[in-house]
Amino acid sequence: MMCKTAMLMLIFIVTQSNASMNMQTYIVHMDRTKMTTTTSDRWYESVIESVNELFDQEDHESEKPKLVHVYKTAISGFAAKLSTKQVESLKRLDGFISATPDEMLALHTTHSPQFLGLEQGKGLWSGSNLESDVIIGVVDSGIWPEHVSFNDIGMSPVPSKWKGECEEGTKFSKSNCNKKLIGARAFFEGYEAAVGKINETEDYRSARDAEGHGTHTASTAAGNLAHASIFGLAEGLAGGVRYTSRIAVYKACWSQGCASSDILAAIDQAIADGVDVLSLSLGGSAKPYHSDLIAIGAFQAIKNGISVSCSAGNSGPSSSTVSNTAPWIMTVGASYLDRSFEAIVELGDRQIFEGSSLYIGKALKQLPLFYGDLRAAFCIDGSLKKNLVKGKIVICQRGITSRAEKGEV
Repeated sequence: MMCKTAMLMLIFIVTQSNASMNMQTYIVHMDRTKMTTTTSDRWYESVIESVNELFDQEDHESEKPKLVHVYKTAISGFAAKLSTKQVESLKRLDGFISATPDEMLALHTTHSPQFLGLEQGKGLWSGSNLESDVIIGVVDSGIWPEHVSFNDIGMSPVPSKWKGECEEGTKFSKSNCNKKLIGARAFFEGYEAAVGKINETEDYRSARDAEGHGTHTASTAAGNLAHASIFGLAEGLAGGVRYTSRIAVYKACWSQGCASSDILAAIDQAIADGVDVLSLSLGGSAKPYHSDLIAIGAFQAIKNGISVSCSAGNSGPSSSTVSNTAPWIMTVGASYLDRSFEAIVELGDRQIFEGSSLYIGKALKQLPLFYGDLRAAFCIDGSLKKNLVKGKIVICQRGITSRAEKGEV
């Protein structure tokens, strides 16, 4: 008898586990003209209730559907955790347009504005523009508010058109916002629905940036002027391309990526908050516009008078590797700079090689070269033995890992 009971429990556990694995977050687009209630929130809740009723009748294996996000401005619809059977049930309801599976997307200098011709009197930094109150919404990995780029010295009061807020969370309070950083929010419901609870030992469950990417992109877009140098080199003023603008941060990227349902929720909120520009340095593989949630959200932003700028991605150089290519998006790629940090290496046979380095010490004496084989040739982590490379110049072959990772080995 006990054996049969144990077997039944095991079957139940396996069935429940398979049911959980069958659930996935979908972004559901609905036809607003078919709305049968006074508010969109109530309509979407009734849609989920209808699916629940069908679930009770036909699908006894899956979990009940669960709302993740409700969208009000970017699209007419919602994100929900559903099984494939529940999606099929949803398609029978009046007003259904489409259901797109959620996916994890990835995150893609001081002299740049002058080099690109954007300095005062020529481009974005003209006198009239300096007096404007443009609000840039940055959808990324959050922000480190104490960074000097986000001080509000000399800035006028927050524009009255602003409807956003500074959300409190882990190590982030309302006092972290000011007249430069005027808003901060975090979106994690889609992420947690996909990968589980945020690991707060490696990330902050708030708008605070644990990765650094969001802080970098926000300061590049609108960081305030600050004195900067790289070990004393290239000393001068560093500032964002539109350094007089306000910044509103929408954190939608976490340690394992950015859920497209959260990105759409961030765009949805940014439109409602009243941003003038949206900046997204993230993306995935190219796809048709009707199934590209960034393109869909950006289209609605454009309809609301908001300019949208997205990164072209880090893929390539082969064809069809650029992301965020919808014609209503300003797709931005990397630019060259007219500045380099030159360094010279002279070999024992008097051959001279020119390169780049941030080394600022005295010229080094002749040192032996080291070039390994297999893994060591690519300077992969753990491939170099300390006793073999100590006091030598290590040559690393490009590929497999990034140059920054090779330098840390």
